[in-house]
Amino acid sequence: MEEHCHIIHQVFQILKSNQLFLKPEKCEFEKDEVEYLSIHLQAGQLAMDPIKLWGIVDWPTPTKLKDVCAFLGFTGFYCQFICNYSHLA
Repeated sequence: MEEHCHIIHQVFQILKSNQLFLKPEKCEFEKDEVEYLSIHLQAGQLAMDPIKLWGIVDWPTPTKLKDVCAFLGFTGFYCQFICNYSHLA
């Protein structure tokens, strides 16, 4: 943690010297879990956003080709999180 704080301090100094600024409300430090682009990042793990997961679970059964394409378009990004995604889809 001490090394991490030192690196963060260096980053802040570089930003300041180049007149670049961060929005404090968008910054998070010393967290066990961080959400980024609907992905929950934890130490050594990536997890799907539970809200998006329920969107997949509650999706109505596709009856037309357009519905299948919509479902695959919505879930395609999450194939890395779903074991045997291509088989299930």
